[in-house]
Amino acid sequence: MIKRRAFLCKFVRRRPFSSCPLPLEPQTPSFSSPASQITQNEMCFSLVEQLISRGLFSSAQKVIQRLISQCSSVSEVTSAADFAVSRGMNLDLISYGCLIQKLVIYGEVLMAEALYMHCIVGKGLEPDRNLLNSMIICYCKLGKLEEAKSCFDGLIKLKFTPWVGSCNAIIKGYCVQGRILEAYGCFCEISEASHIVQDFACYNRLVDGLCQRGFLDEGVHVFDVMIERGVLQRFMCANH
Repeated sequence: MIKRRAFLCKFVRRRPFSSCPLPLEPQTPSFSSPASQITQNEMCFSLVEQLISRGLFSSAQKVIQRLISQCSSVSEVTSAADFAVSRGMNLDLISYGCLIQKLVIYGEVLMAEALYMHCIVGKGLEPDRNLLNSMIICYCKLGKLEEAKSCFDGLIKLKFTPWVGSCNAIIKGYCVQGRILEAYGCFCEISEASHIVQDFACYNRLVDGLCQRGFLDEGVHVFDVMIERGVLQRFMCANH
Protein backbone atom coordinates (compact mmCIF):
# COMPACT_ATOMS: atom_id res chain seq x y z
CA MET A 1 0.00 0.00 0.00
CA ILE A 2 2.87 2.37 0.79
CA LYS A 3 4.41 1.83 -2.63
CA ARG A 4 1.12 2.55 -4.37
CA ARG A 5 0.62 5.80 -2.46
CA ALA A 6 4.20 6.79 -3.27
CA PHE A 7 3.48 6.07 -6.93
CA LEU A 8 0.58 8.50 -7.05
CA CYS A 9 2.30 11.25 -5.06
CA LYS A 10 5.42 11.16 -7.21
CA PHE A 11 3.41 10.85 -10.41
CA VAL A 12 1.47 14.02 -9.67
CA ARG A 13 4.76 15.84 -9.04
CA ARG A 14 6.24 14.37 -12.22
CA ARG A 15 8.95 12.37 -10.52
CA PRO A 16 9.73 8.68 -10.81
CA PHE A 17 7.40 6.80 -8.49
CA SER A 18 8.76 3.29 -8.12
CA SER A 19 11.00 2.30 -5.23
CA CYS A 20 13.39 0.69 -7.72
CA PRO A 21 13.60 3.12 -10.66
CA LEU A 22 14.56 1.88 -14.07
CA PRO A 23 18.14 2.55 -15.15
CA LEU A 24 18.71 5.86 -16.89
CA GLU A 25 20.34 4.01 -19.75
CA PRO A 26 18.13 0.97 -20.41
CA GLN A 27 19.93 -2.07 -21.68
CA THR A 28 18.98 -2.75 -25.27
CA PRO A 29 18.42 -6.51 -25.70
CA SER A 30 21.25 -8.06 -27.66
CA PHE A 31 20.58 -10.42 -30.54
CA SER A 32 22.36 -13.16 -28.62
CA SER A 33 19.88 -12.96 -25.73
CA PRO A 34 17.37 -15.81 -25.54
CA ALA A 35 13.98 -14.68 -26.84
CA SER A 36 12.31 -15.87 -23.64
CA GLN A 37 14.36 -13.36 -21.63
CA ILE A 38 13.23 -10.39 -23.71
CA THR A 39 9.83 -9.29 -22.49
CA GLN A 40 7.38 -7.27 -24.52
CA ASN A 41 7.65 -4.45 -21.98
CA GLU A 42 11.44 -4.32 -22.37
CA MET A 43 11.09 -4.13 -26.13
CA CYS A 44 8.56 -1.30 -25.80
CA PHE A 45 10.77 0.57 -23.33
CA SER A 46 13.68 0.28 -25.74
CA LEU A 47 11.52 1.51 -28.62
CA VAL A 48 10.31 4.50 -26.58
CA GLU A 49 13.92 5.40 -25.74
CA GLN A 50 14.84 5.38 -29.41
CA LEU A 51 11.81 7.45 -30.40
CA ILE A 52 12.50 10.04 -27.70
CA SER A 53 16.16 10.28 -28.71
CA ARG A 54 15.00 11.11 -32.25
CA GLY A 55 12.48 13.69 -31.04
CA LEU A 56 9.49 11.57 -32.06
CA PHE A 57 7.50 12.27 -28.90
CA SER A 58 4.07 11.70 -30.45
CA SER A 59 5.08 8.21 -31.55
CA ALA A 60 6.57 7.54 -28.11
CA GLN A 61 3.24 8.54 -26.53
CA LYS A 62 1.41 6.01 -28.70
CA VAL A 63 3.76 3.22 -27.65
CA ILE A 64 3.23 4.09 -23.97
CA GLN A 65 -0.54 4.15 -24.52
CA ARG A 66 -0.49 0.73 -26.11
CA LEU A 67 1.80 -0.60 -23.40
CA ILE A 68 -0.48 0.63 -20.59
CA SER A 69 -3.60 -0.69 -22.32
CA GLN A 70 -2.02 -4.16 -22.51
CA CYS A 71 -0.80 -4.28 -18.90
CA SER A 72 -2.16 -7.19 -16.88
CA SER A 73 -1.41 -5.95 -13.35
CA VAL A 74 -1.12 -2.79 -11.29
CA SER A 75 2.65 -3.23 -11.04
CA GLU A 76 2.95 -3.29 -14.83
CA VAL A 77 0.78 -0.18 -15.12
CA THR A 78 2.87 1.76 -12.59
CA SER A 79 6.08 0.55 -14.20
CA ALA A 80 5.01 1.81 -17.62
CA ALA A 81 3.89 5.19 -16.27
CA ASP A 82 7.07 5.44 -14.16
CA PHE A 83 9.17 4.85 -17.25
CA ALA A 84 7.37 7.55 -19.24
CA VAL A 85 7.55 10.19 -16.50
CA SER A 86 11.19 9.41 -15.67
CA ARG A 87 12.03 10.06 -19.33
CA GLY A 88 10.47 13.52 -19.14
CA MET A 89 7.34 12.63 -21.09
CA ASN A 90 4.21 14.68 -20.45
CA LEU A 91 1.39 12.16 -20.67
CA ASP A 92 -1.47 13.32 -22.87
CA LEU A 93 -5.22 12.91 -22.33
CA ILE A 94 -5.36 9.53 -24.06
CA SER A 95 -2.48 8.19 -21.95
CA TYR A 96 -4.16 9.39 -18.76
CA GLY A 97 -7.35 7.72 -19.96
CA CYS A 98 -5.58 4.38 -20.46
CA LEU A 99 -3.89 4.70 -17.08
CA ILE A 100 -7.04 5.58 -15.13
CA GLN A 101 -9.08 2.89 -16.88
CA LYS A 102 -6.54 0.24 -15.87
CA LEU A 103 -6.43 1.46 -12.27
CA VAL A 104 -10.24 1.21 -12.08
CA ILE A 105 -10.23 -2.26 -13.62
CA TYR A 106 -7.71 -3.49 -11.05
CA GLY A 107 -9.61 -1.98 -8.13
CA GLU A 108 -7.30 0.97 -7.43
CA VAL A 109 -10.23 3.40 -7.38
CA LEU A 110 -8.79 5.79 -4.79
CA MET A 111 -5.63 6.14 -6.83
CA ALA A 112 -7.66 6.58 -10.02
CA GLU A 113 -9.77 9.31 -8.41
CA ALA A 114 -6.73 11.19 -7.09
CA LEU A 115 -5.00 10.94 -10.45
CA TYR A 116 -8.11 12.23 -12.22
CA MET A 117 -8.49 15.16 -9.82
CA HIS A 118 -4.81 16.19 -9.99
CA CYS A 119 -3.97 15.54 -13.62
CA ILE A 120 -7.26 16.12 -15.43
CA VAL A 121 -9.51 18.39 -13.36
CA GLY A 122 -6.56 20.13 -11.69
CA LYS A 123 -5.02 20.99 -15.06
CA GLY A 124 -8.30 22.14 -16.57
CA LEU A 125 -8.34 19.37 -19.18
CA GLU A 126 -11.64 18.30 -20.74
CA PRO A 127 -12.14 14.56 -20.17
CA ASP A 128 -12.95 12.47 -23.22
CA ARG A 129 -15.44 9.61 -23.58
CA ASN A 130 -13.14 6.95 -22.13
CA LEU A 131 -12.20 9.05 -19.11
CA LEU A 132 -15.81 9.95 -18.31
CA ASN A 133 -16.92 6.32 -18.55
CA SER A 134 -14.03 5.15 -16.38
CA MET A 135 -14.78 7.78 -13.75
CA ILE A 136 -18.48 6.87 -13.65
CA ILE A 137 -17.47 3.33 -12.68
CA CYS A 138 -14.78 4.63 -10.32
CA TYR A 139 -17.13 6.98 -8.46
CA CYS A 140 -19.84 4.33 -8.25
CA LYS A 141 -17.38 1.93 -6.63
CA LEU A 142 -16.54 4.69 -4.15
CA GLY A 143 -20.23 5.35 -3.49
CA LYS A 144 -19.91 8.93 -4.81
CA LEU A 145 -23.03 9.00 -6.95
CA GLU A 146 -23.22 12.78 -7.32
CA GLU A 147 -19.77 12.80 -8.90
CA ALA A 148 -20.69 9.78 -11.02
CA LYS A 149 -23.85 11.52 -12.21
CA SER A 150 -21.84 14.62 -13.10
CA CYS A 151 -19.62 12.51 -15.37
CA PHE A 152 -22.70 10.76 -16.75
CA ASP A 153 -24.32 14.11 -17.55
CA GLY A 154 -21.11 15.13 -19.30
CA LEU A 155 -21.33 12.06 -21.53
CA ILE A 156 -24.94 12.74 -22.46
CA LYS A 157 -24.31 16.46 -23.06
CA LEU A 158 -21.42 15.72 -25.39
CA LYS A 159 -23.47 13.01 -27.12
CA PHE A 160 -20.89 10.35 -26.29
CA THR A 161 -22.07 6.75 -26.14
CA PRO A 162 -21.84 5.40 -22.58
CA TRP A 163 -20.25 2.03 -21.93
CA VAL A 164 -22.52 -0.80 -20.87
CA GLY A 165 -20.38 -1.12 -17.73
CA SER A 166 -20.79 2.53 -16.74
CA CYS A 167 -24.57 2.39 -17.36
CA ASN A 168 -24.90 -0.72 -15.22
CA ALA A 169 -22.72 0.81 -12.50
CA ILE A 170 -24.68 4.04 -12.05
CA ILE A 171 -28.10 2.35 -12.16
CA LYS A 172 -26.96 -0.28 -9.67
CA GLY A 173 -25.46 2.43 -7.46
CA TYR A 174 -28.74 4.32 -7.24
CA CYS A 175 -30.72 1.12 -6.67
CA VAL A 176 -28.43 0.00 -3.85
CA GLN A 177 -28.91 3.36 -2.14
CA GLY A 178 -32.69 3.15 -2.58
CA ARG A 179 -32.75 6.09 -5.02
CA ILE A 180 -34.89 4.19 -7.48
CA LEU A 181 -36.38 7.14 -9.38
CA GLU A 182 -32.90 8.55 -10.00
CA ALA A 183 -31.89 5.13 -11.33
CA TYR A 184 -34.95 5.19 -13.58
CA GLY A 185 -34.05 8.70 -14.76
CA CYS A 186 -30.60 7.51 -15.83
CA PHE A 187 -32.18 4.52 -17.56
CA CYS A 188 -34.45 6.82 -19.58
CA GLU A 189 -31.54 9.06 -20.59
CA ILE A 190 -29.53 6.02 -21.67
CA SER A 191 -32.44 4.57 -23.66
CA GLU A 192 -33.06 7.88 -25.44
CA ALA A 193 -29.39 8.52 -26.19
CA SER A 194 -28.44 5.10 -27.54
CA HIS A 195 -29.49 1.53 -28.24
CA ILE A 196 -27.23 0.10 -25.55
CA VAL A 197 -28.38 -3.26 -24.22
CA GLN A 198 -27.62 -3.49 -20.52
CA ASP A 199 -27.19 -6.63 -18.45
CA PHE A 200 -30.30 -8.65 -17.56
CA ALA A 201 -29.48 -8.15 -13.87
CA CYS A 202 -29.59 -4.37 -14.35
CA TYR A 203 -33.07 -4.43 -15.93
CA ASN A 204 -34.29 -6.94 -13.37
CA ARG A 205 -33.01 -4.88 -10.43
CA LEU A 206 -34.65 -1.75 -11.79
CA VAL A 207 -38.03 -3.36 -12.55
CA ASP A 208 -38.08 -5.01 -9.13
CA GLY A 209 -37.18 -1.80 -7.31
CA LEU A 210 -39.77 0.29 -9.15
CA CYS A 211 -42.60 -2.20 -8.65
CA GLN A 212 -41.82 -2.69 -4.96
CA ARG A 213 -42.16 1.06 -4.42
CA GLY A 214 -45.41 1.33 -6.36
CA PHE A 215 -44.02 2.85 -9.56
CA LEU A 216 -45.77 0.31 -11.77
CA ASP A 217 -45.93 2.39 -14.97
CA GLU A 218 -42.19 3.03 -14.79
CA GLY A 219 -41.55 -0.66 -14.08
CA VAL A 220 -43.62 -1.69 -17.10
CA HIS A 221 -41.71 0.81 -19.24
CA VAL A 222 -38.36 -0.73 -18.28
CA PHE A 223 -39.77 -4.21 -18.90
CA ASP A 224 -41.04 -3.18 -22.35
CA VAL A 225 -37.61 -1.82 -23.29
CA MET A 226 -36.04 -5.06 -22.07
CA ILE A 227 -38.38 -7.09 -24.31
CA GLU A 228 -37.93 -4.73 -27.27
CA ARG A 229 -34.14 -5.09 -27.13
CA GLY A 230 -34.22 -8.86 -26.85
CA VAL A 231 -32.70 -9.03 -23.37
CA LEU A 232 -35.21 -11.50 -21.94
CA GLN A 233 -35.04 -13.76 -24.98
CA ARG A 234 -31.23 -13.92 -24.84
CA PHE A 235 -31.36 -14.58 -21.10
CA MET A 236 -33.84 -17.44 -21.55
CA CYS A 237 -31.74 -18.98 -24.34
CA ALA A 238 -28.57 -18.74 -22.26
CA ASN A 239 -30.21 -20.57 -19.37
CA HIS A 240 -31.65 -23.50 -21.33
